[in-house]
Parts: sequence; C-alpha cells; structure tokens
Amino acid sequence: MVGRDDKVQALKSLTLCEGNEFYGIKKGEFVIIRGPSGGGKTTLLNMLGTIDSPSEGEIYILNKQINKKSSDDFLSKLRLEYIGFVFQSFNLIATMTALENVELPMRIHNKLSSKEITKRAT
Repeated sequence: MVGRDDKVQALKSLTLCEGNEFYGIKKGEFVIIRGPSGGGKTTLLNMLGTIDSPSEGEIYILNKQINKKSSDDFLSKLRLEYIGFVFQSFNLIATMTALENVELPMRIHNKLSSKEITKRAT
C-alpha cells in the first residue's frame, strides 16, 4: 500500500557501552556485525558512521552526541579523523589506484608525512 504511515523499527534497545550485554568497541578492535537480512545492520552502520541519525534515542561517539542538529563540518571532521568505511561495492575513486584511495583520507587529514602515509597505507 503506497503512502502508509506505519513506522519501521530497525533497531530497538541497542547499547554498545561498558556494563551492558554488548561491550563498547575499543580502539584497535575489529568488530563483525551479522544478522538476517532486514535486521538493521546497515541502519546501525549508517548511524555509527554519522550518515543517518535516529528518529528516537541517542547516539554518542567519543562522548559527543550525534543527532540531526550536528553540523556537517563537525560530522565531516569526525568521519575524517575517527571513522573508516569499507563499502560493500568498494566506492573507490576510479582515476586513482587502490593505494591512492587508501592514502586519500590521511592526506586530507594532513597529520602524517607523505612517507608515513604511504607506509601506513601499504
């Protein structure tokens, strides 16, 4: 039925912090998110990646609340400095090599030397 007003609840009562069933994600950890199709995995990743914001509830990353009022500049800086994405369809810049694609965020961030960037990307 087109135009339905039914709400879809993708995530419910999800907490990723100390003292809960699911512990917080610590620096340097690799985490897998798995579940059935339609289970909310992409929604969760989009929220953690600051691409989407919740219609209800709260998201805190690095003790800062992320919501619809968060500025684009703040979210862009957060993604540049702390959040990495590996997309299912890769989304690489076609005119660049794979190595150059990996180096790009570090070059934009401008905190490492060119030699350090290439070593880290390799």
